[in-house]
Amino acid sequence: MIKEAIVKIVNKQDLSYNEAYTVMNEIMNGDTTPTQNAAFLSALSTKSAKAVLLRKQVQVSTVSRLPLPQLL
Repeated sequence: MIKEAIVKIVNKQDLSYNEAYTVMNEIMNGDTTPTQNAAFLSALSTKSAKAVLLRKQVQVSTVSRLPLPQLL
């Protein structure tokens, strides 16, 4: 899912609530590579982050109760 999310963000499309949740779960579970994490964060920096994405990040972090993984 992270690959598809990166493409959507680069194309200036917004992620849905479920897409954002899925991507953040992949990152938090360590299912993505450091390169994918960097690409995702770089893509996000090209547009303003929507509240839904930020809300999902917080929710995933809270639910998993795990320390944030090293993103880069």
